[in-house]
Amino acid sequence: MSDTFAKRLEQLVKNSGLSYRAIEAKTGIPASTIANWIAGTMPQGPFEPLEGLANALESDPMYLMLGKHAAASTSPNQLLLENGETIKGLFEISIRPVKLRD
Repeated sequence: MSDTFAKRLEQLVKNSGLSYRAIEAKTGIPASTIANWIAGTMPQGPFEPLEGLANALESDPMYLMLGKHAAASTSPNQLLLENGETIKGLFEISIRPVKLRD
């Protein structure tokens, strides 16, 4: 069985014991959207709501979105890379859709 966003979300919701309506009350994400995501529709647009969703489900946003747990960090201004290197500073990450050329 492959590890997909839908499967991770379904498992996190099940483990939380929360209803879709309870999650909606905590996150502002409509219950129908949560149901659609679990059915396999991929989230579109800004990813900030997914962070709130992961937090409401007591999970790591990186795990919910990518199936990986975020690397441990010693402070909010440090980023620990997979190779063990630490980068200090403030970071901004943006994700945007790209259109592939045929």
